[in-house]
Parts: sequence; structure tokens; C-alpha cells
Amino acid sequence: MSEYLVIGSGPVGRAVTSILVEQGHTVTMATRSGSGPDLPGVTLAAADASAREQIEPLARGAAAIFCAVHGSKYSAPVWRAELPPIEAAVLDVAAELSIPVVFPESMYAFGAPDGPMTETSPQTASTGKSLIRVELLRNRDAHAAQTISVAASDFFGPHATTSHVGSLVVPKVLAGKSVLALGAVDQPHSFTYVPDLARAMVTAAAQAQTRTESNRLLFAPTGPPLTMAEMTARVADVAGVDKVTARAIPAWLVRAGGVLVPDMREMADVLHQWTQPYVVDSSRSEDELGLKPTPLDDALAVTVEWARNS
Repeated sequence: MSEYLVIGSGPVGRAVTSILVEQGHTVTMATRSGSGPDLPGVTLAAADASAREQIEPLARGAAAIFCAVHGSKYSAPVWRAELPPIEAAVLDVAAELSIPVVFPESMYAFGAPDGPMTETSPQTASTGKSLIRVELLRNRDAHAAQTISVAASDFFGPHATTSHVGSLVVPKVLAGKSVLALGAVDQPHSFTYVPDLARAMVTAAAQAQTRTESNRLLFAPTGPPLTMAEMTARVADVAGVDKVTARAIPAWLVRAGGVLVPDMREMADVLHQWTQPYVVDSSRSEDELGLKPTPLDDALAVTVEWARNS
């Protein structure tokens, strides 16, 4: 069994840690506050992830680092200020210790795709948060550290309360209220179950011990796409509650609101994800990792149970 360093205690960091512990490994989880899940085999540590001198002692003896840190706010200026220094510090530590570092990644770098996204699709994003994701991926590619980026589409699952499904769908359905989504509710969209992303990250880290690539981009196992209307109906079915209506905030209204409201502006920047087909084809990575996505109803059952008990 091995020791691992997990940086971040959000839904991805928690899911990765749970899988590692289930496999019999020990984990040091580092967060700025030193908080995190109380699990056997997990040591909690307070550290600034952008401070190399604080991360390096925690990473000594680790088989890999999982850098599951996200910006403190859904904002391009915040991402620009926070994420590059964190990744630079973690990459430097990983290179110095000759251990791989695994990052969860989004699909933002692929911009507005003209078909299903694959691992070899062009990273065409050129504005806002999406451009920052492109730059982070390029920095990983150029660094001496061995890196693995595992990209996922919109999250759902335990602890994923800020995602579209976690914030706009599940709580509304359970409360019997209409779902109000961005842009459209009739466009096919891929959704990734957080434990499937975490399982892919853990598997990729284990494979890194015998693979020679210095940088690797994988897609988390992701099931067939659904529209937001279809996802809303499936959540209701799994939860055993009455179906509710899914309605869209028109794209023009989101863009108009973005002129005055910063949070709406950040949503408008990625509105293409909801107003056109936004589909992930993870079949190649599934073959490489030997994994498949959790059946949707099973994943939603866990998600709904967690939401009801939270």
C-alpha cells in the first residue's frame, strides 16, 4: 500500500480520498484551513497550495499528488490570480520529487465544439475562464513534471452542490419547484459523476508507475448525454417524486444581465455549453483505464440520497 497527497477537500478531493482509503492506502489531505473528512488513514494538514515550501514536506514519500484545487470563486479574474501560482508550486514539487501529479480538468479548453469532444479535439478556447484552462494545460505540458489531466463534463454527485445538477436541479426537484436553467433545456449535454472522475484519477495515478508519457490527457468515464429537461425528469424518477417543469433563462437575457451583474457575466462567457450540443466521447480513455461510467440511475440514487441527508 502507498501514501498519497491530496490537495483540496471539495467533491473531487473527497471522492479521490475515499477511493484511496478503500484501497488500503494512506492519505495526507492538505487544505488552507486544515479541514477535511474524518476518515481512518487520512491525516489532515493546513497548507497554502501556492507555497512550494509548505507542499514539499507533505509530498515527501507520496506515490503521487492529486491537485484537486479550484478557484475560490467562479470568476475569470479570480482563476487568473489563484490557479497558476498553485499549479506552478505543485508542479515544481512533483518534478523535484519525481512523482506524478494528477489534476481534475474541465472541458472548457475545447471552447464551442462542432461535434463530440475527444481527447484529441482542438483546444480552441480564447476568452475568459476557458482560456485560463487552455493555459494551465499548456503549462503542464511544458513542465518537467509527469502530469495527468483527467477532464470531466459538468459534475453531479455527493458534495457537488455548486454544479448545475447539484444547485439547479436536485434541490429544486426535491422541493417540488420548477428548474430554471441557463440558455436552453433541449440541447444534449454530457454530465460526469464525481466518483467516476475520482476513480479515473486514481487509476491513472497507478498506471503512471509503469507508463512513460510525461504528460497525459484523459477523459473521465461519462455516460450518454441528456438535455436539462431529461436530466430533471430522471432525477424526479429516481427520487420518487412528482416531475417538475424545466424552463430556460433565454440566452439574450443572460448576456444582457452580464452587462451589469458580474456573476451573470461569468455564466454568459460559457453559455455555448448549454445552447448547443455539448457532448463528451470518453470511449478511448475508458479503454485505456479499464473503466466504465456508473449507470445513471445508480449515480443519481446516490446523489439524491446524499442531498436528502445533507
